[in-house]
Amino acid sequence: MKEVKEKETIMLVWFSVSDIDMAVPISIVKEVVNFEKIYKVPKAPSFIEGIMNLRGDILPIVSTAKRLDLEARSKTDEGRIIVVQCDGQQVGFIADEIKGILRLSQDSVFPPDKFPQIKGEFLESIAKLSDNRLILILNMPRLLSLEEKEDLEKFVKGAEEKNE
Repeated sequence: MKEVKEKETIMLVWFSVSDIDMAVPISIVKEVVNFEKIYKVPKAPSFIEGIMNLRGDILPIVSTAKRLDLEARSKTDEGRIIVVQCDGQQVGFIADEIKGILRLSQDSVFPPDKFPQIKGEFLESIAKLSDNRLILILNMPRLLSLEEKEDLEKFVKGAEEKNE
């Protein structure tokens, strides 16, 4: 009797940005939080919304829409911040709405190279739901270059030093 292997599944946090369905692997998401006061940082790149105090820690906040060259929507009650671990640093990415947690079969996830017309270094893969909707699975750590991550670290350290 052959043992039937269960299809490998992946779990994703599903959200929308500028009316586009996106997701990230749940394994890199530390938490999802409500908007609190975001403090602007002078001379920050245009896609950095600022920093926020998250239970005593300073968290840099990235506009996911601006970073992906999309039109940023005005903040609504559904908007949330997805806190992600990016190469040892926590960063908050703005989502217009959290849609839920997806559990998908690996069979429904396709690598981006299957779609050569889509050029996106931030794209990890594309998922197809049973209702034929497509969801872009982002590679969040790639949304920030090494230099940008270092700049964010400087912003955070500078803000922490001013608070001491």
